[in-house]
Amino acid sequence: MTETNYDKSITAGNGFYGVEYKNYYPDSGQIALFQERNSGHSFYPDGKLKAEWESLDFVHHGKFVEYYVDGQIKLTVNYKNMSRDGIMLKYYESGSIKEEWEYEDGQRLSIFKYYESEEKFENGFMIVFERKS
Repeated sequence: MTETNYDKSITAGNGFYGVEYKNYYPDSGQIALFQERNSGHSFYPDGKLKAEWESLDFVHHGKFVEYYVDGQIKLTVNYKNMSRDGIMLKYYESGSIKEEWEYEDGQRLSIFKYYESEEKFENGFMIVFERKS
């Protein structure tokens, strides 16, 4: 029996056994996702690391890092009980910072910096979002 993930290109192999969860790419059998109680990793079809995260009882809680195929960091953000919390940084493939966002309990508060090019800061603006009660 296989279990289909939300990503239609990935199906579960071993499935969930209480201490870990694994998904595999159906064509290659290559591991796509490995989730343990306190951490997780996802992989590109070629086996390279796509993302890694900390979790608490299988819930995103702590640092989350996503990578480009070449291994450069694409995004870093902290989670608190499945919600983004703190500064989220997005990067260009070169490693230069592209955007800096601030979150609190899953709500986006502002954008501190937006870099229109990889060489220099060209445009900066702040957006304040009204917090939903």
